[in-house]
Amino acid sequence: MGGCSFIVLCVSCRQGAQSTTRKLPTACNETKPAFTEAATPAAESRIMGKSASKQFAEEVLKAHNDYRKKHGVPPLKLCKKLNREAQQYSEALASTRILKHSPESSSGKCGENLAWASYDQSGSEVADRWYGEIKNYNFQSPGFSSGTGHFTAMVWKNTKKMGVGKAAASDGSTFVVARYEPAGNIVNPGHYEQNVLPPKK
Repeated sequence: MGGCSFIVLCVSCRQGAQSTTRKLPTACNETKPAFTEAATPAAESRIMGKSASKQFAEEVLKAHNDYRKKHGVPPLKLCKKLNREAQQYSEALASTRILKHSPESSSGKCGENLAWASYDQSGSEVADRWYGEIKNYNFQSPGFSSGTGHFTAMVWKNTKKMGVGKAAASDGSTFVVARYEPAGNIVNPGHYEQNVLPPKK
């Protein structure tokens, strides 16, 4: 990864307003900050091969289920439809190099976690970063926060299936999309208490 890597995460909640749009720096330009409002040139997406995409999705799924087991919630299953949609959206993000949530996520049709890095990120690394937000989550005062929404989406008890997509821009940066059904991060009263359980001791 060297000394010039950037990472951006993006999360949304159902019935909330935490959708984020970011223009991203060129993959290895140390004169630019991690988040920049300056326009960056569009880059054509370099599509992952089918086998690599399947292997990556299975790696992300395994990490999700390992973490979900710690919280005593059922494992997720990969869904072909969600995989296809997540892959298509990751390719769209790579082509524009603007990190923003999909209309499907914003409307509550599905849950969605996004990740961008200036290098080729592994599936377990992406999942570890998302889950790492647990350190900021207050189980005594449960609810949505943009700083913990990736974690809560991962361990949401009522979510049954997921899809994963990954695409690389021509500069080598990578975009990862995870989609969840039924969607988590529902902000109505009681949902976090019922769906985001503390890890077992």
